[in-house]
Amino acid sequence: MNLASSCHPISVRYRKRRDTAHSSAERHSRPRRPRAVGRSRAEIREIYVAELRARSLKIPPEHILDALVERINGNPLPTARVLGESLTGMAKAFHEIFKLLRQGR
Repeated sequence: MNLASSCHPISVRYRKRRDTAHSSAERHSRPRRPRAVGRSRAEIREIYVAELRARSLKIPPEHILDALVERINGNPLPTARVLGESLTGMAKAFHEIFKLLRQGR
């Protein structure tokens, strides 16, 4: 019996769930790219903020919004920088917490 071709009910359900999640993610990221083609950063930002408001979602701070607009425009580096800064901030906060916990001993 070949394990790769087995139709175990759990593996079938897992594959369906994975495929559904992947296609859902594609559907949600697809609409904004074609609308962004040939537009300025200001126009992309305006469209993005309008979509957030239409969905009753919170508008992120300026530096995050700028990074997201760049990401929609095809430049992932500002988003990676914001992510790195956030992770660094979390690491510093955890370090401070651990220092406080050590002092309490």
